[in-house]
Amino acid sequence: MATSRSSVAVVLDAMVSTHPCRSDSTTGLQNARNAAGPPKDHHTEQQKIHSWLDSAHGRPAELVAAGLEALDFVNLGVAIVDSARRLLSANRTAEQILASRDGLEVTVDGVLATFKRSSNPSLGTVIQQLCKDELNGKRSNKDAVLIVQRPSGKRPLTLLLRPLQSRRPRERTTPTILVFILDADLPLPTTESALRELYGFTFREARLAYLLMSGNTLEDCCRSLQIRISTGRMHLANLFVKTGVQRQGQLVALLLKSLGMVCDSEMVHQGAVPSAEPTQPVVQPSRQSVTGSEIATAELEALDLLNVGIAVINHLCKLLFANQTAQRILATGEGLCVTPDGVLNTLTQSCNPSLATFVQQTLQRKARGRSTVDTVLAVRRHSGKRPLVLLVRALCGWAQSHPTAPAILIFVLDPELPVATDESGLRQLFGFTSTEARLARLLMEGNGLEECCGQLEIRVPTGRKHLGNLFAKTGVQRQGQLISLLLKSVGMLRFQCGERVPKLLIAHDSHSAFSGREAQHGR
Repeated sequence: MATSRSSVAVVLDAMVSTHPCRSDSTTGLQNARNAAGPPKDHHTEQQKIHSWLDSAHGRPAELVAAGLEALDFVNLGVAIVDSARRLLSANRTAEQILASRDGLEVTVDGVLATFKRSSNPSLGTVIQQLCKDELNGKRSNKDAVLIVQRPSGKRPLTLLLRPLQSRRPRERTTPTILVFILDADLPLPTTESALRELYGFTFREARLAYLLMSGNTLEDCCRSLQIRISTGRMHLANLFVKTGVQRQGQLVALLLKSLGMVCDSEMVHQGAVPSAEPTQPVVQPSRQSVTGSEIATAELEALDLLNVGIAVINHLCKLLFANQTAQRILATGEGLCVTPDGVLNTLTQSCNPSLATFVQQTLQRKARGRSTVDTVLAVRRHSGKRPLVLLVRALCGWAQSHPTAPAILIFVLDPELPVATDESGLRQLFGFTSTEARLARLLMEGNGLEECCGQLEIRVPTGRKHLGNLFAKTGVQRQGQLISLLLKSVGMLRFQCGERVPKLLIAHDSHSAFSGREAQHGR
């Protein structure tokens, strides 16, 4: 993160005892929790999880630092700005996007700005309206969405903006805005070795799967692999068998929701997913209007908006932190459980060896000074649903001298988790009709076209017509490309789009974006 970890730790030590959202019995991590209550179906189980999180051992500053480390490994940009658009914090992906200066950048004054003519309305107009509504008490559960065209001709950036929800009425003097930056053209964050480990793919099959996840057609993949189409189809059929799907679109949806949302630590260390290294600092944190504790609270709130489960445990596997998605997955009691002692573990016969064994192996490698490599494991579920995918990695700041300190970061990915984007968001982002948006959402969830038509109660020829419209409006040619684009654009976040942003200037043919990188900034 652009904000230094040491400064955050200092202010959070004070926040633990003084933050208005905290009671004396909590750890300080509850400050960023979403106001929505737990799912009704698993209310009791989730209350138990809340109880353990509230009484978890460990120093709050370390817990917060562990949660913020997770933000640096998600494959979307997360930035925080104040009411004047001064950039307060940015994760690794946001720094990478901002360093490219492709439609969005940080000015010499540290202000987040879009280029002139790259968005309509401008970023400044949208943030000004959000802050005005917040100060007037007109808070909405809807998120503002902005499309930012890029001079390079790449697909537009998608910005989702929302005021910090955990702020109290007496704190509304300087609204803080969360900005999520989604870039469908970002490189995939996973490795072929992770695909082989999780699904048992061969080297060639893993390479083909990676290319398909990236949005390539089968023909493009075969050219890259220098193989014939017939050989490519044979490998594709093997992928279907090993993943239990029947269509290429279903395969792409499954793989992206399993491994396409979190940056593999091996890729980061190898420089395949670099942090930004511009000639001038991307972020010049401002402390004039927002305190360090508020920034940390905003960053933690961002974790609750991810459609990816994130958990932090100590070396004894005691659960110290879980975001909203992780809590909902744990509350089902399928594959993973929290014991009466607050220990996170896999259920008997759901994973061999157990999660505890993997955790100890990971920490042993860390203690020996070996390079951190993620452990990827599939956790079977007794309901018959697709296995959960767990990415287990040692935290950077873990020290053996503190046995109760946060030690392990776990990403919990559920391939069958419903897409959390509402249809109005898809309509606003891509100009879909209501039926097209419903079809797009069903496809993103891994349904075949025939299944989608059944749920929409339309004929298959009609469904194909709508699918053709989706292709035209997104500039793709194949169903797999469409699903890849949609999931990489909006599939990682839980958000609902409001109508507060006027009709957006959207060029659905991304290659028609204006040229001229020296355009002035939009205000």
